[in-house]
Amino acid sequence: MAKRVAEVNAALKAKGAQERLRRGRGYYYFWSDDAAGWPETSVGVAHADSMSVERWLAEHDSLKRKAERGW
Repeated sequence: MAKRVAEVNAALKAKGAQERLRRGRGYYYFWSDDAAGWPETSVGVAHADSMSVERWLAEHDSLKRKAERGW
């Protein structure tokens, strides 16, 4: 689990994103000062390994686009 979170965070950093993936209770969420204002930041999966790094990045991009559009 921790390895996948580290991989996702490294991939986010490499693409210049400020957000980082963090673990909640039964979910994961993207966190940064900017993401604090997003209407939604969480992804409902119990284990980070449930999704590939590419899928996590796609989820991040989707949530960020929705926030930028103002939902």
